[in-house]
Amino acid sequence: MYFLYFFGAGFLGMAFARQDIYLIAQQGPFCKYQYTANVAIMTFLSYKDWLNEEIALRKGAKVSEKEKILMAKLEADFGYKDFKIESGLTMYVLVGKEEYREDVLDKISKAYGLKIIDKPSMSTLGMIDMTGFFIDSIEVDGKTYTNVHFTQLLLGAKDKDKQGKKSSGITNELNFLEALQNAIGHSATSSRNIIFKGKNGQEYICKDVISVEHSGKDTANRAKADIKLISKGNNVWNLSLKKNNAEYWESADTLLGPTAKKHLDAIRNNKTKNIKFSAIEKGSSMIWHISPSISWDLDDKLKKDVVFGSDVGASGCVIHHTFRKGGYPYYIKDNDAIFEVDGVYVTLKDIPKKETPVAHVRNDSSRKSTALGSFEDGGYPGLRVTATMQKHLSKNTLKIR
Repeated sequence: MYFLYFFGAGFLGMAFARQDIYLIAQQGPFCKYQYTANVAIMTFLSYKDWLNEEIALRKGAKVSEKEKILMAKLEADFGYKDFKIESGLTMYVLVGKEEYREDVLDKISKAYGLKIIDKPSMSTLGMIDMTGFFIDSIEVDGKTYTNVHFTQLLLGAKDKDKQGKKSSGITNELNFLEALQNAIGHSATSSRNIIFKGKNGQEYICKDVISVEHSGKDTANRAKADIKLISKGNNVWNLSLKKNNAEYWESADTLLGPTAKKHLDAIRNNKTKNIKFSAIEKGSSMIWHISPSISWDLDDKLKKDVVFGSDVGASGCVIHHTFRKGGYPYYIKDNDAIFEVDGVYVTLKDIPKKETPVAHVRNDSSRKSTALGSFEDGGYPGLRVTATMQKHLSKNTLKIR
């Protein structure tokens, strides 16, 4: 990576080995220079557009110098040797079975005096914001680096074995499972009434519970339950768990893909002025990029489907809460285990308006949905359909009918 400095205007330009130079202003628009036949063409970009392009450029790119430095630092301080680079702005420590991801993030953040931030689209556990982190001196591959400053880099933790029971997608569920098991007791004859009290005023009671099962991987017939509670009389309550920073209710390529394709076809065919489609080369294939993203409202039937599925709506509820290992929000009163959680949703009326599911089509360069079709057949690889919580739509997202 080469660096160019432009002082008068306060710009720092970064030139990647790709015929692209980005000029980054501390305030104001960003500029993109493209060189063709020795002619420089300058385009002003918003910060968000620049960020999206930078991420797209770095997908699959080699490890940068700063990433190598941070890896060396983490190995020297904590012994970590395995990492995953997701983009030029995000990297992960790969954690073995002997450690929990939350413990790793907590240890690193405290040692370096950094904060764990929790935003939509991130891991359940959040990520460490490395902004402001400074390394005085370090040797990497025989070369000494001094005065290394980090900005705009997020550090997370993932399990080495994604299929293991501690995989990132189910850590929250397993923490909840453990809390329920502790509340019920480990005796085969133990039973308790499990009561969920939400800050939204809703309450849900499961009586004489004797066992709890993890069912997060069973999604056949649109099942939504992550946890099943079972009573003495073999009553079953299906619980779906949503973490606090969840961005969407469902990755809905299959459910909403056909409708999304119709909307996308109509937009392209009508050449809608305020929506831009761009065909982008990714490796040996082509994908689409849309700007801005689009969304539309769902009817109540679809809302119920994406929130409660085929099982939770019949017998159960949605628990909106992030469960940290060891920080279980319940107390025992007589034979009741009372869980105080952020939200309990039994019907659509219980869901705050800001969390109402809406259809959303956005860019995802890794996505190749069968429902959206292939590029060669007029489909839309590179786009993703989700049933997103309304509060997580960008202010630039275009609402369509």
